Amino acid sequence: MDDPQRRDDWQIWYDTIHVPAMLAVPGVRSVTRYAELGSSSSFLAMWEIDGPAVLESEEYAAVRGFGPWAPYMGETRVWLLERHRPERWIPAAQASTPQ
Repeated sequence: MDDPQRRDDWQIWYDTIHVPAMLAVPGVRSVTRYAELGSSSSFLAMWEIDGPAVLESEEYAAVRGFGPWAPYMGETRVWLLERHRPERWIPAAQASTPQ
């Protein structure tokens, strides 16, 4: 979105309509949003969900997508990622380098 007014309107819709609707879906825990530095049109939203079944629910289907903003959206992707949780954290200063 190169038009600053349209971008501002998009951000307002996303923050006040889309995010609350998504967070009301059972199994959707949180969202963290990022904007690419130096870009006015590249964004990333990281949604924490309970698992893939959330994406198959009727509640999710009812609110997913970009609503009135769909015609302005470029490529979008959904990736399912698993958080890596090591059994034990080792401070970087104590970590050994593999030989």
